[in-house]
Amino acid sequence: MKIGKKGKIGGMEGAIAGGVLVLIAFVGFYMFMGPGMQPQTIVGSVDEDTGEVIADCKCTGGDTQSFDPNAYNIETGAALTETSNVYYLPGSKAPLEWTQGTAETGLDTCVDYEFAVGPDTTASAEYDVSYGPWFDVENLPCVKTVTLPLFEDEVEGSLTAVFLDEYGTPDDASPVAGTDLTVGIQWYAGSEQYYGNPWIGMPDYLDVDWDSVADIKGLTFKKGTSANSINGNRPEYPNIICFDYNTTTWDNVDWVYANLQDGSREKMNSVGAPQTHTVDSTGDAVKCFEAPVITSNAVTFDIRLDPDDSSAASGDDITASLYAGSWGLHTDDLSVIWGVEDNDGNNLGASDEDTVDLDFTA
Repeated sequence: MKIGKKGKIGGMEGAIAGGVLVLIAFVGFYMFMGPGMQPQTIVGSVDEDTGEVIADCKCTGGDTQSFDPNAYNIETGAALTETSNVYYLPGSKAPLEWTQGTAETGLDTCVDYEFAVGPDTTASAEYDVSYGPWFDVENLPCVKTVTLPLFEDEVEGSLTAVFLDEYGTPDDASPVAGTDLTVGIQWYAGSEQYYGNPWIGMPDYLDVDWDSVADIKGLTFKKGTSANSINGNRPEYPNIICFDYNTTTWDNVDWVYANLQDGSREKMNSVGAPQTHTVDSTGDAVKCFEAPVITSNAVTFDIRLDPDDSSAASGDDITASLYAGSWGLHTDDLSVIWGVEDNDGNNLGASDEDTVDLDFTA
């Protein structure tokens, strides 16, 4: 019994003594570190000769800095080598151009860079190019190669638009004075083509696994924001649809809904008309709405029209125009923007809009 008790007392004394030693060691370490200092974790490798910690982003062993941003068509896998792209040096807003598939050398390592696919210092070169992302390269390493998935842009003249009457069939609609009318337009692109840049909003209604597509180590992909939007769209809906209507026979275009590629239906917000938009006929009014990215899977727009109370339309006196949105450069400060045009009215997503007449008969 005494041995047992002795043993318990001795164990406690040992624990207390050990605790005192640990406390003394901790106080000594803190005093050695100095007041206000905290232990830090430094990521990198250690030079075997000097013991110096070398950040992983630094060039060592004779390596030369090289950042190689390759690009490919997300649908076909074909390599792309377009030249309408910009990047910015840290702390600078003066864009420098780069070419897909050509390495950029002579850059500073261990700092962040901003890159964008599509913008160009020449405004007329910012359309009819593949749609790509806007992204940051974090802590640029000495040597890095990335592969960027791009979406092939559809030429506006190759889109297909079908007008649908009040019954949802491809036929002329029959307006009645004073009675609201809902008609439709079905729009679609060619196979594996896109009208409007999906990267701006990375929308869920497209059949794209964004978690996988945007999972590239060291890169942070950025969506468009209200701060760098020219036209005021939501980034998921980077395009614009405008309606020129005869004010003698129509009072307004009340609303537009888009039936999207994933089967969902979304009300489109009203936005201002692009600077490039020209009203179809003298005396017409214009009403514009944001619009989704158009793909080979058709999008059907439901359009509510408000006829004049006494004069019903008997001809094709409404024209719809669809504009494509993408990245561009603000012509004043050269920062990255997005919309169907830049701040001076230069087209971004396509060289021209696609138009269709709404068909009416008495």
